[in-house]
Amino acid sequence: MKKKVPWVSILCGFASLCAADPALEAHRSFLKTHCVRCHDSEKQKGKFRLDNLGTDFTNPQIAEKWSEVRFRINAGEMPPEDEMQPTASEIG
Repeated sequence: MKKKVPWVSILCGFASLCAADPALEAHRSFLKTHCVRCHDSEKQKGKFRLDNLGTDFTNPQIAEKWSEVRFRINAGEMPPEDEMQPTASEIG
């Protein structure tokens, strides 16, 4: 049996519906600085877009995509080496 991961608790750091949340602004800034330039409507490296990725974590497909984003950042796979790298505190 596949183990269920608490997607909402893991991924809420990347997106939230509450625009006044200071943590949300930090996450949006992180994504804008390190991700969206290569994963937006104009360029989709790896055929992946972040600019239109939803935040409905009850949708397993959306939750899985955000999980992949989180995994690749934590694994140091993204952003690629030739791009500006986030600090450890930004990743945390």
